[in-house]
This record gives sequence, structure tokens and C-alpha cells, in this order.
Amino acid sequence: MRSTSSGRLSACLVAGTLLVAGLASAQPAQQLLVEMRRTYQDEPIVYLHRNTTIRIQRVGNELVSSREVDEEKLVLKELSGTAHENTVHYSSSFQTLEDLDIYTMTPQGNGYKRIRVDKVEHRDVRDGMAFYDDQRLAAFLYPAMVSGAIGHLSYTLQCKDARFSGGHFFEGVHPTVESTFTVISDPGVAVDLRMFHMPDSSFERTVTTERGRTVQRLVMRKVPSIKFETNAPSARAYSPHVLLLVGNEGVMNDERAKADLYKWFWPFVQDMLLPVPANVAQLSDSITNGISEPRAKAAAIYTWVQQHVRYVAFEDGMNGFIPAKPEEVYRVRYGDCKGMSSLLRALLQAAGMNARLAWIGTRDIPYDIEQLPSASATDHMIVALDLADTTLFLDATAHDIGLGVPSGFIQGKQALIAVDASTWRLERVPEMPADFSTVSDSVTATVDGTTISGTGIMRATGYDRYRLLDWWRSTRPDRRGELLRHVLMKGSNAFLLDTFEVSGTDREADVFEVRYAFKIPGAVVRSGRSVFLPTCLVDPWEDLRTKEDRKLPVEMQHRSVHRNALRLKLPEAATCTVLPPPLNDGGKGFNVRAESRCADNELISSSTFTMDTLLIDDELEAWRKFNLRQQKALGSRAVLELQ
Repeated sequence: MRSTSSGRLSACLVAGTLLVAGLASAQPAQQLLVEMRRTYQDEPIVYLHRNTTIRIQRVGNELVSSREVDEEKLVLKELSGTAHENTVHYSSSFQTLEDLDIYTMTPQGNGYKRIRVDKVEHRDVRDGMAFYDDQRLAAFLYPAMVSGAIGHLSYTLQCKDARFSGGHFFEGVHPTVESTFTVISDPGVAVDLRMFHMPDSSFERTVTTERGRTVQRLVMRKVPSIKFETNAPSARAYSPHVLLLVGNEGVMNDERAKADLYKWFWPFVQDMLLPVPANVAQLSDSITNGISEPRAKAAAIYTWVQQHVRYVAFEDGMNGFIPAKPEEVYRVRYGDCKGMSSLLRALLQAAGMNARLAWIGTRDIPYDIEQLPSASATDHMIVALDLADTTLFLDATAHDIGLGVPSGFIQGKQALIAVDASTWRLERVPEMPADFSTVSDSVTATVDGTTISGTGIMRATGYDRYRLLDWWRSTRPDRRGELLRHVLMKGSNAFLLDTFEVSGTDREADVFEVRYAFKIPGAVVRSGRSVFLPTCLVDPWEDLRTKEDRKLPVEMQHRSVHRNALRLKLPEAATCTVLPPPLNDGGKGFNVRAESRCADNELISSSTFTMDTLLIDDELEAWRKFNLRQQKALGSRAVLELQ
């Protein structure tokens, strides 16, 4: 389904409006450069301004808008090369790009020489996620971006529907001296500015009336650059920004916005009240033949759609919102999330079950529909199936997920469920518990010099199983050994995967299992008669470990439990003299337990890593300190003495 939150994030980050008496025109070139270098000492580039002005007008019975964007950025340090590509994103179906004005002002004495950009390449956006997407971009190069040069960009996007006006991200990829968002609306137009991650002290707000129109303006100064870190949520979850709710006469509040949103959505799905097409009803009968229990019927239908209809994302104008008819999806055997949901709902309805289409936002969109009653809060469609005792949320695009399990990327999100032309309801998708997704890795090994050699069995369930299945199927057979080496890696990068045998790759299996043989050269350290052995070969959270100066939350794909077991046969005539102490450490939502012992000439150790949260935010400081303790504890070794 189409995402409408002001286009691509990169488009949001280049929003701005030219200040008529801006810094560049008010100061000599050299003076401006010196002052900006003094203020932004470590930065190669600074935005002098980044502003957006949205004008909302009534044309007949419709509301249209224009989005005027203007920015200027100053080069503070010599860059590698003097030409730098920039892009402007827009939708070819809903927006018209006009008045594109691009030039570089290079220092010349106390002033500037203007070099205009005449070559702009317009091309389709290809992100690999969609078969077709009507998103376009205009790409261009700023010439002569030497130290002290200023790159200027301004353009207008004419929006056929004011719903797609978007908003403004105040942070850019570089620090910004001043960032302004202005909304100018005709009399009688209801406009509500929804602000996110914007404390009252961080901006100035004014509301005035100019020539009969309402002007709302938000200004931020000395805005830092936007931050990006690995395993962090979408920038919408932390970067200051504002989005618009737009309507006709009256006051725009939550209840009205939700009603307006559903009133706009409903015509796209109203065909679901029509009788199920005959060929789809016949298919439903054949799938459920001999099955009487409703949940079993639903499982059979869900499985059929997952196995026989291929997911193909297709976003072309209003087709990004309107589901394909179920009989058409059945005929061609492919569809996007809306088309697959349309067919799934019709099959369930034909089997006598109460199934409804539902709009939902994936976890990349951090807003609840209650919080932002707008199409910007949704980018996906699923089916809500009402059973006698519960509501199940079925995502037909999730190939291997069983009935009753939400796809990982909609856990905890609000679904807007369609009932009829005037009735809808909001329900929250459940989050699966940690013990639903488990990885257990059990190893039996021996020591040979400084090498640990052995065999292991790795079993994965839940979302971890789905993830491994997806990797396995999308990897060429001759590259699967390399894939499994990465998955099973333990001890160090010297890990060698000798042989492997995989089972559980069919959809009906509950467990993805790998039996394997391996070697880890250099895993054992010897010093005289002392032998130092690792007791924990696997750290499943290695990629989640954070730097001490991390500022952004850590996002998990799902809750999980990882269990590791090691039985290591000791060298002959070896005595275990030192063992790491038992470990039980963690914080709110995360915990590690580990212990080791020696018995019957074996080192026996186990560890359990439990991640029982989807986001580490308030606990980030505790997570950082925990990481420091864990890296030390997990690196502890058992010590043997050889006689």
C-alpha cells in the first residue's frame, strides 16, 4: 500500500523556503564563511536555511495545495570533488514539479558569481521493493562547490489533493541555521499541525491572518543534523517534524479526522459488501471441503493464498490505495498487499466467516492512527478475522507465517478495520512473546592443540525460523554454505563450517534445523601448562551492541530467546582450576544467564539470552552499561592446568 507521509524521507530532508533577506545576501562572502566556520567548526557543510511553505486552497468543492521548497547550503571545507549530486522526490500521479531553480553561488571578491544548473535528469525511483512505483526523482549536480560556495535549490510541488501536502522535517543531513515551516490556508479550511519530537522550548510558533488567509508558522534555529545509527527505528520515531491534517469547514480534531479518513478510505473497499464472485466461492468450497471447524477452515484458506498467490508491490496513482478485485487476483495469481487481502477476505467470507479488510501502518511508521488520523499513518493492508473468542490479523504477504501469528513488522500497531459505509473500529495487533521465537544451538566438541572441533545442532522457531527460511530460499544453492557459516559463526571469524544438513524448509514444519560439523582454529590459548578455553562461543546480540555515545533507541525485529549449550571434552590429564562465575544480568526487557562447570573430564556451559522488548529507548543508558559488563563477562575463559 502507498505511504503518504510527505513522500520519501529524503524528500522531506531537502524541504526549505528562501529567506528574502537571507544570510548569503546580507553579508560579504568571506565574512559569512568565517562566521559559519567559527560556529560549525567540525562540519563540512551547513544549511543557511531549509524551509517549506504549503498553501492550501479551495477549488470548487476540492482542496488542493502547493508545496514551495527552498534551501541554501554553504560549503565550509574543501570537499572531494566540486560537483555533488542532489535529488528532489515527487509522485508523478499526485504531484506536478514546477519552478525548479538550481544554482551555485561561488565566492568572487566580497560577493558571489552565480552558476546556474541547466541539466536535470528525471528518472523513476527503484528501491527493489516494488514492481512498479510512481515515485520519481529529479537528479542534478551542484557545480563548483568549493569552500565558501552556496548551493541554492527551490521548487514547487502542485498537489491535486491537499491530503498529500505532507509536512516538514526540521533536521537535514547537515546542521541548519534556521528551518521554517509555514502553512497558508484559505478561509474555512480546517488545518491541524501535528508535531512530533518538538518540545515547546525548541521552536517558535506564530498564527496570523494575512489577506483573509490563516498563516501558521513554526521556526527552529541552530538545528543539528539528523542522526542515523544501526538498528535504530525510522527517523520519524525521533527527528522533529510536523505533518498536516486537512479538512473542510469546522475544527479539525481527532474524532473528526478519524471520521474523515474512513470516509475517504471506504469507497476504495466498498465492493467487499457485494456477493463473493462465483469462481472465488467455488475455490473456497474446494479448499475447505471436509473441514467444519472455523479456525481450521481459516487456516486452510490462509495457507492456500500464501502458497498460490505471489506478492508483487504495485503503486500507480490511486491503484496504490484501491484493492484489486478478488476474482482478478485469483485469475492472475499475484497481487500487492491490498489485492492479496481482497482475495483472502472473499475466500473467508465465502466459507461463512466474518472477515474484514483493515488498513495498518508497519513499524517503520511510528504513529498510531489515534495519534495521526491520516493516510500517513498507514502503508499496508491486512485482513481482520473475527472468530468467536478473538480477532486474528492475517497478512497474506507473509509467506510462511501460520494462522494467528501477525507478521513481525505489524506487531503492536493499530489496525483500522472496515465494517460498513459508516462503521469502523480500531484494534491493536498483539505482540508475540519472547519464547515464540527461539534459537537453540547445542555443541559437542573436543580440543586439538589450539583448535576446537565438533558437531552442533541449531534449531530455530517463530520469527527466527521465518527469517532463516527466507534467507535460505533467496540464496543460490552454491552459496548456502556461506550463508550458514555466517548464521552459525561462533568463537571468531576463523570459524570453519565443514559439513551441514538442513531440515524443516517446508512450510508445514515448526522448526528450521541445521546439523553441522565445524572447526575454530585459534580458539584455545596455551601458556606453558595453562590452557585457556572459551565458555561462551556465541553472542547473539553482537550486532546490537552499542557505542558508549549512542543517542538513538535500539529497535528489535521481534522478541526472542537464544539458548546455547557447550560440552567440551578436556585434554587428558587436565585439571580445571578456574571457571567464570555464574552470570545473571540485565535490565527492563533484556537478560543474560550463563554458567559453567567441569565434570567427567568435560567443560559444560550454557547461556540464555532473552530479549523481551521491541525497543530499547528509556533503558538505553542501562543497555549501554549492560553491554560493557557483558563484553567482559562473555570474554571470560576457563583455565586448565596440564600435568
